[in-house]
Amino acid sequence: MIGLNRGRLWDSLHKIAMLLALLVPSPVPADVADKTELRRLEGQLDSAMTQGEMNVAAGELARYWDNRLVAAEKKIERRLSKKERKEFSKSKKRWRAYRSKEVAFRAIFFEGGSIQPLIANDVYSEITEHRVKELESLFQQGLEQRAVPENSNIDADSGRTNRTNDIYLLPCSTNASVAFEGVTQAGRDIHRLEVRRLSYRSKKAKEDWPSMISCVIYYAGDEYGPSILRQLDDCMDPFVRKISDDMVEIYFLAGAHTHFRQRWKLLGWSAELQEEEAVEWDEDPRNRAK
Repeated sequence: MIGLNRGRLWDSLHKIAMLLALLVPSPVPADVADKTELRRLEGQLDSAMTQGEMNVAAGELARYWDNRLVAAEKKIERRLSKKERKEFSKSKKRWRAYRSKEVAFRAIFFEGGSIQPLIANDVYSEITEHRVKELESLFQQGLEQRAVPENSNIDADSGRTNRTNDIYLLPCSTNASVAFEGVTQAGRDIHRLEVRRLSYRSKKAKEDWPSMISCVIYYAGDEYGPSILRQLDDCMDPFVRKISDDMVEIYFLAGAHTHFRQRWKLLGWSAELQEEEAVEWDEDPRNRAK
């Protein structure tokens, strides 16, 4: 019988365990994964060769910072009281209005050029990144050690409200609706195609809480009323116009100032989506040189 050298056995087992550990992936911390994704997106932008590639890469980087912003806001909201959340909501709206105006101002100097989307997305990322760092600093310095308020309406895990809310659609802006004559079994009437933002109001609060979701709505006169044709998960600054007797276009921004255009065919009693595509900044009729 061959004698067993225990020292060599343990040494071999140790080496096998180390090899197995290398084969089993360890969970990657969220902050590490986040930085890895940021480096990937920045590298993608740096290595882009054409203007189109640079525009797309800059848009993806801007969406990354938008996602970081939403996460930072939710983290803060979970530590705020009801009164503080109301003030924070106002602050968010004011800041987003500032961002939109600043991006538009700095991009206007490149109006008509293919580089304009790149400039707009770069400015968007720059401003949003600065805001993210401000909010993260606020959380670390003043809120991280604070407990979630007992009267908070925000679920600590998801950041969603947990009380019953009244859900409704906000009135649309003047540019987000077109009216025309349509026909149903009830006869001819004035119909509308419009974009409205989904909102909600808690039973006790007196302030609206707009969501990031909008809906394309067809209103078939007083007899049949409205119907929701499509949900737009990320829609900003919609513009609706009728381009022919049976065709309507909808322009809107999604994410980091990426412009989209939808074409809807009017059927008389409803409408049907014919096409949706991303378009260049200057293809939006509001941005064309007069």
